[in-house]
Amino acid sequence: MSVAHSVRRNMSFGGRLPPEVGGLILVTAVLSIIGAVAGSFGQSLVERCILLPSLVWAGEVWRLVTWVLFEVQPIGFLFGLLMLYLFGRDLSSAWGARRFLGAYFALAASTAAVVTLAERLLFPSL
Repeated sequence: MSVAHSVRRNMSFGGRLPPEVGGLILVTAVLSIIGAVAGSFGQSLVERCILLPSLVWAGEVWRLVTWVLFEVQPIGFLFGLLMLYLFGRDLSSAWGARRFLGAYFALAASTAAVVTLAERLLFPSL
């Protein structure tokens, strides 16, 4: 058994989730919970990472990708993680880890870019 196969099997979150989907769920849950309960540190972390189009135009381009890792509303948190669990494992199995993660973050970045551009075109005074 190769080392890569062994690591993948051991990090499969009980065999039900591919490691890339489990990792996304874990990172999203941890960052969202830190943002919700960690006081000023958590609030600062969320404010530095969520999508704010005016700050993207000011050069903070990491916001185009990092916003997807935070969920500030409890119902959005539950449904977001549920959707990752239900659809992420099937897509990851069909596409493979690299393509799944690439598509996940490319969709997040393109969605954020469209929102940022729309904000600039529809509300130029902001």
